[in-house]
Amino acid sequence: MNTLYRIFCWIIALIIPFFLLISATRLLMVPAFLEHEYNQADFPADPYGFSTAERLQYSRLAVEYLINSADISFLGNQTFADGKALYQPQELSHMEDVKGVVQAAFLAWYFLFAIILAGGIWGWQRHWFSTYLGALSKGGWLTLALIAAALVGVFSDFSELFTHFHQIFFKDGTWTFLFSDTLIRLFPLQFWMDAFIFAGVFAFIGGLLLAFGGAYFSKRVD
Repeated sequence: MNTLYRIFCWIIALIIPFFLLISATRLLMVPAFLEHEYNQADFPADPYGFSTAERLQYSRLAVEYLINSADISFLGNQTFADGKALYQPQELSHMEDVKGVVQAAFLAWYFLFAIILAGGIWGWQRHWFSTYLGALSKGGWLTLALIAAALVGVFSDFSELFTHFHQIFFKDGTWTFLFSDTLIRLFPLQFWMDAFIFAGVFAFIGGLLLAFGGAYFSKRVD
């Protein structure tokens, strides 16, 4: 067995959790998730007056901004019915930072996918495909372990987990807002807790399929 390919397979196993988590995050950026969230009976109402319809309208624009190629004027030009700006300057600055992280993650997804695909093609051509499938299985198990640990954090102290998450990606003081600010009114803590859970569940299912599927099929090829 080529030593270089074995090392390459370990790299694949290590990147599988990141690939699955980015995939799960992208799945959340669809209108269906927003509709699900805001229409839950126990979802906290906006104390400052946003209706469910308004939350859906404004949140869709926020998500669209994160995945399109527009600059911050896409959100900066949004106003309330009375002509007042929808977002404060600090909120717009934070959304620029968030878009940078999101876009970088999506670029990373393509890079990781290319590595995973190249590993499969290489293994198939050289009759090392069972080793490749074994790497997918290892990556699946690693994903399960990481997601399980993250979900423990979600249910034990989500506020602290949420704070640590922001401290990793954003500078202090750039991501805290008033309860009356639009971002908090649209995306209260309950929204993010649900998003973390859904992303974790999606990634967990993907990890589960790879863990058992990779192990099962690795014994039946080559």
